[in-house]
Amino acid sequence: MKAMLISTLLAAGALIAPLTSTALGDNWTRVRGDLSPGLSYNAFVATPSGRWIAAGGGGRLMISDDNGANWRYDTILENGQPLDGNVTDLVLLGNTIVGTATRLIPSSNRFQIPFEGQTKIISSIDNGSSWQVETFPVREAIASVGRFPGIYLTHLFVTPGGGLIAYGTTLLSNGFGGFYIGGLIFRRMGASWQQMYFSLGALQSMAQTGSRLAAAGFQTVLDSADGGGWNGYRLSEAQYNVDGNVLGPDVLEGLNGSDITFLNGNYVMQTQLFRRSESIPELFEAVAVRNFVLESPNPFDGGRNWTGTELSRLYPDWLNVDGQLLSVGGRGAQISSTGADWMVADDTVREGFGSVGAIDNQTVISVGNSDEVWRSDNRGSSWSKILDQDPGPNMSNPFRVGNRILALGQDFRQRVWSSVDNGATWVEFADLQEQTGIAGFTRIRGSGDRLFSAQGNQVITSTDEGKSWAALPYPASPETTGVLIDVVVGQNGRLIIAPEDRTIGPEADFFTSDDNGQTWTQREGVGGFGSTPEFGIHAGGGRIIYLKNASFSFSPELVVSDDNGVTWRVERPFNGLEGLLFSDESPELTTIDLEQIFRTRSGRLIIRGDSGEILTSDDRGDSWVVREYRDLDGVNGGDGVFLGWTIGPIVEAGDRLIAPGSRRTSTSNSNRIPIVWISADDGTTWRTTPIEVENRSSRFFDAVVTPDGRVMLSGGNGSIYLSDPPDTPEISPTVVRVREGEALALEVPRPPLDGAITLTYKVTPGSAQEGADYVAGSGVLSWTANDMAAKPLAIDTVNNMAFEPTEDFLIELGTDGDLIVSFSYQVEILDNTPSASARVDLLIDGPLVTSESGQEDSFRLVLAREPANDVVVSLVVADETEVQALANSFTFTSSNWNTPQTVTLIGQNDDECDLEVAVTLNLAIESEDTAYSDLMPLPIFVTNFDDDQPLFIDGFEAESAGRCGG
Repeated sequence: MKAMLISTLLAAGALIAPLTSTALGDNWTRVRGDLSPGLSYNAFVATPSGRWIAAGGGGRLMISDDNGANWRYDTILENGQPLDGNVTDLVLLGNTIVGTATRLIPSSNRFQIPFEGQTKIISSIDNGSSWQVETFPVREAIASVGRFPGIYLTHLFVTPGGGLIAYGTTLLSNGFGGFYIGGLIFRRMGASWQQMYFSLGALQSMAQTGSRLAAAGFQTVLDSADGGGWNGYRLSEAQYNVDGNVLGPDVLEGLNGSDITFLNGNYVMQTQLFRRSESIPELFEAVAVRNFVLESPNPFDGGRNWTGTELSRLYPDWLNVDGQLLSVGGRGAQISSTGADWMVADDTVREGFGSVGAIDNQTVISVGNSDEVWRSDNRGSSWSKILDQDPGPNMSNPFRVGNRILALGQDFRQRVWSSVDNGATWVEFADLQEQTGIAGFTRIRGSGDRLFSAQGNQVITSTDEGKSWAALPYPASPETTGVLIDVVVGQNGRLIIAPEDRTIGPEADFFTSDDNGQTWTQREGVGGFGSTPEFGIHAGGGRIIYLKNASFSFSPELVVSDDNGVTWRVERPFNGLEGLLFSDESPELTTIDLEQIFRTRSGRLIIRGDSGEILTSDDRGDSWVVREYRDLDGVNGGDGVFLGWTIGPIVEAGDRLIAPGSRRTSTSNSNRIPIVWISADDGTTWRTTPIEVENRSSRFFDAVVTPDGRVMLSGGNGSIYLSDPPDTPEISPTVVRVREGEALALEVPRPPLDGAITLTYKVTPGSAQEGADYVAGSGVLSWTANDMAAKPLAIDTVNNMAFEPTEDFLIELGTDGDLIVSFSYQVEILDNTPSASARVDLLIDGPLVTSESGQEDSFRLVLAREPANDVVVSLVVADETEVQALANSFTFTSSNWNTPQTVTLIGQNDDECDLEVAVTLNLAIESEDTAYSDLMPLPIFVTNFDDDQPLFIDGFEAESAGRCGG
């Protein structure tokens, strides 16, 4: 705003400067984590030069050339892009490194299943500095009953004679799970691959002793002399004596051979027992019910006899280091001499989904992830950490409470952490398991001294901003099944809980409490099999809405109450909704997984899905509009199903909606790009912008608005990123003028905030002094939630009878709370003493604005003292095609010199698309009173706004000239 003289009435639009920025969310800064790729690595190999290489998803590499003291990170490239696939194994074949990588690809097979497995062979002849990638040349396995697509080879094996074997299974997938068909072995013969075996179940382990090879898998054990011809049988066809008891036929069909090796002249095999599913007998359940270690000197003779021991747990991924077995996993490093006598070597060693490999017959390396590497020089019996750059636990479900942010630490204890510096540092704040017997929470609801969360089958509460938690009485009756999903704070503070019903019946009942959870009332249910009302919100008034995803995300529903949780109904507003994807079998059924329902300050409801879907409702959920569906090819700007757009929790910061997300590159799902979704129009249109992180594995899954109005993102790799601080605009105070001795009377408009508002104001000196020129004042202006009226504010000035130049003081107003609003008035006191110097005063009511549609504006002219002769003030408009004055000449005499005269300005129309034009107004003064005729007034400015409509391209206003659309 130009500094000029303004009258006591001012335009409301010039008053308020919210602490927001039009660029909020465009720029981000790392404050924690993101130290390394933060990935687990599936495969490890040591080369003859001493280089150590670990590889994982997307061809990510972790390389050390100094025995693990330092590491660098790289990526296997395929046609210039990161490898599209997950590296599953690395072996050394002479001086060449060879590996397998697997992925899913669209399938055109006759089974009508949309995806199938694909294998790639990666290799390096220069010690891992560069890589060659070739797609496995065979796409179907051949069996006596036909052909099976989806070659999925996850392991490699180098035979004693230097041959190379790849083994695994065939895989088909519907996108939700995989169907593994048959154990599959290929051997490389020169430059080609030949199928050597395809039968029974997926193969998972291979070992050698002398010239004999053995392989084990689901329902399968095999034997070979050279890796070419294979003999074997179903595990159910053998004899087993475990701990002196013979395993019966009811056990044998579900055996899985996960690990096999040779120890002390015996075949030693680890197996798990899986039961058939009661609901689908053709399938086996996913979790093993028993574990065994079995041994036999010759299991391939006519007897097929095994003896063994039952284990209390699984010891996965055996590594045979010079006759001692090693297993590294979530419970540390375990060692065994027989496969049955396991003992803990070091419970601090972690592999997770990482890899373990041998350097020689004594030295072993465990790459837990890119933040930690462990080394043992005695076959795994003792360990030392040689890389430790842990960024701390990942922080999830952040929630702002007062001046702090609470979050759940995704570590082994799942503690509640607190940060008072916007996520840069965290301290343990609460141990829920110790306080309540419950490990972690899902979502926090409420505010300040009244927090709630549902976890498992319990509701917990905190009355001290999350420092301590206590379990509330269990609301569900004994006959009610399911676990509690979400707490919603409804009208008048009522608590509402929806449990998830995981059984066929009875229905899932809702519960309400009006005494902070001390007692509960059971309400009607809307459940059934597959019913999961899993995210709720108070939608305004007495309406409560829960999202409910049916099985496989078909036909999702809303569970709605219009009486604050007493009665409920199911609505299906998404079936047939234009812009969503529908089931091929039932076109009326929408395929969308509802993740969040969010209410903006305007009252609009927004639903986000798990694949880049955004829907809005302006009638509290009765009807919905699809705003975004990025995964739907060709719709709403979608780039295709296989880009895998995701969107995370939406938060509202200032005038923007912001959410974290990601998308895959055009070639790789393993190398996803972290992005941010941004809407500046209450969710109507959205754009995405990438976040520049050190490593793309530092993707973000949660967002929260910080106490200072920024947005904090948290996610993998311990990463915390902050948006740039909201701009505090350099705002020139709104200038108002008052005659000395008169009272300044202002009408302060309501700030654009929801709910009740309290503005504080105070008067501070400028060149004018308290007492001598004005009467000091301070106080508050208050609005109730529905009060839209302007509030009066009055300050008295002092008539001191002495001539003084124009003096000023400042009135500062502001609010406290989540959204800070601040603005000020600069008050200029015009002297009324007759001996004042000659001056033409301008009394202007705010910035001068006209428009081409004929909008008028005005200001007033008055003299500071009586002239000796008439004074003629003429107005010269620089561009009368934009603005014209109703009168251009004004005469002041000895009788009217102190009576203001009004200058009226009228906007002029044209056909040009000029949006807004600033026009200069100049004053010319003529008089025989030389005190006035020598004055040189400053120019005045008026803005004339176009009445043509701006042109918008893809939701954004065009930025070039001629951007109007008529």
